[in-house]
Parts: sequence; C-alpha cells; structure tokens
Amino acid sequence: MTAVPDYHELVTAVIGPEVAEAGLDDETVRRIEAGEIDDWLAALASSGLFDKPTLATIGARWRRDPRQLVELLLEHADDLTRRRLAALRPAGVRSSRIG
Repeated sequence: MTAVPDYHELVTAVIGPEVAEAGLDDETVRRIEAGEIDDWLAALASSGLFDKPTLATIGARWRRDPRQLVELLLEHADDLTRRRLAALRPAGVRSSRIG
C-alpha cells in the first residue's frame, strides 16, 4: 500500500498568508463546515504547486472532514480569532492535519 503524501506545508504556504492578512471570521468557518471549499481549492490550483490528482486528493479529504481546512486556517489566525472561533467548536473536536 502506498503512503499518502502530507501536503500540509505546501497548502499552508499558499493559504496561510491570505488568512494572516485578511483574517478569518465565523461565517467563513460555517461555510467551510457546510462543505463550501471550492474557493480554497481554486486558490491552491492557481498557485501552480498542485496537479489535478493532488487537488482531488486534498478536496476529498476536506469534503470528508472540513475541520481539516478550518484547523489549517486557524494556524494562521491571530490569538483573539482562534479563541473566538474556538467557542464555535463542538466539545471534543481536536486539531487534525490535512495529510
């Protein structure tokens, strides 16, 4: 069986600066948790760092568990935003990695 690559660092390099600059709000988190991830996948595609199969793999992971994308975005949010959005999480939700 082949190991599944961990794209966490590359995804973070593409998406992280946008979150750090623009911030992250609860409406964005709600949309992601509702499965609206296409804009985030488009950002990865436009970077040119990911081929179509890799984007499909990442998209499948995020669709299966949208919290993976939320946790990745929270890594680049400021402390106040992380604390504010933590109140939205159900009890027992833990951080996970995209890979």
